[in-house]
Amino acid sequence: MVAVLLMNCVVQGQTKKEKKDQTKIAEKVKAAMAEQEVRMAAYEKKRIAAVGVYLEGKSISAEIVKGLREGFLVRGMTAEEFSLACGSPPGKVNVTEDSSGRREQWFYGTSFYLFFQNGKVDGWQDNTGHPETRIDKMKLDSAKAGAIGTR
Repeated sequence: MVAVLLMNCVVQGQTKKEKKDQTKIAEKVKAAMAEQEVRMAAYEKKRIAAVGVYLEGKSISAEIVKGLREGFLVRGMTAEEFSLACGSPPGKVNVTEDSSGRREQWFYGTSFYLFFQNGKVDGWQDNTGHPETRIDKMKLDSAKAGAIGTR
């Protein structure tokens, strides 16, 4: 009987400690998420200001302007416009040139590929299965994207 009571006290003590540890972890996760939100808001503010400066005096299609302002990838964007809209430089770039011009393939890990033809976005492929994909444009979050873009 004493052994059962002692065992019960130890288990209850561990459970309280585990709950306390879980609470501490949850608080740390919550704080980290709040910090991430602050960083993302600051980044977005700087990105929007940079887009405003870039657009001054330029004649750009309304679709690309919208993509720049809202952070969307749009077919026809230049590499600079893509960087302004979506950030994140590629991990690797393959370049080929032939009679049809210059082609670039930008690699983001093993799941997302961005294709340029003569300096303009020609298409993309995303194997992550993100549900918010559209064929001609997609919202990117630090180069995370939707399903498969046509080429």
